[in-house]
Amino acid sequence: MILIADEGPGVPEAKKKAALDAYSSLENTLHHSTGRYIYEGGGLGLGLTLTRLIMDHHHGRMEICSGGSQPGTMVVLSFPTVGQKNSA
Repeated sequence: MILIADEGPGVPEAKKKAALDAYSSLENTLHHSTGRYIYEGGGLGLGLTLTRLIMDHHHGRMEICSGGSQPGTMVVLSFPTVGQKNSA
């Protein structure tokens, strides 16, 4: 299991599923935190999508844990043990 956490604004419950869609971003694209590194509008919205696809390929699970209105988000990546396939 791998846990990845940040102290950002959090992900509202209603937007957790949309956060996994390709080319979606929960941030204001004009003020994206990585905009100075990627391109003017920020990231492409592919990070969580690609992570989900990789986890699906390896029969793992990915869960976004966030308090919604509370700051911070944690992404939990769970990998199956050798010889097991995790039912998602």
